[in-house]
Amino acid sequence: MLIRRLVLPVLAAVVVVDGCNCDEVVGKQQPDAVLVFNDQNSPPLDNLDVGLGAGALGAPLTARFTIENRGNIPLNVSDVVLAAHPQLCPTPSGGFAIVAPASEAGAPRSFAIARGESQEVQVSFTPTSGQPACTVVEVRSDDSDSPVLFARLSGQGDAPQLCADKGVV
Repeated sequence: MLIRRLVLPVLAAVVVVDGCNCDEVVGKQQPDAVLVFNDQNSPPLDNLDVGLGAGALGAPLTARFTIENRGNIPLNVSDVVLAAHPQLCPTPSGGFAIVAPASEAGAPRSFAIARGESQEVQVSFTPTSGQPACTVVEVRSDDSDSPVLFARLSGQGDAPQLCADKGVV
């Protein structure tokens, strides 16, 4: 009879510990921001590469990536902006825009992402030349490990090519 009394409290303690989140036990409550595009994610990558491809001059190209919260509390995103980054895109190009989430009259694109949830970001590029173009999207949040994440956007216009025919000249 004494053995049963000792075993039951031990089993109950194991069940309670087994059913809890280890971060909650040690008090580590934090968001964990990750950018994802076509099976790429950042981190562990240093940055995300979002290729919008090539398109006709003046015709917009679009792409989407997501901001995921893999942490155990809500992630607060303070802004999503186009920015310069000397290593990812030394000479930022025009023609890029963040379509969604929308910004009200230049106000920051701020929002919260619940744990385990995500927020889609839609970007566009309208090529104006046949040259390769790039810029960087900067995602700022309250993730203490990665407060700023970067997504490099790239695209190119299909410019008309002039070719001289030797027989015509």
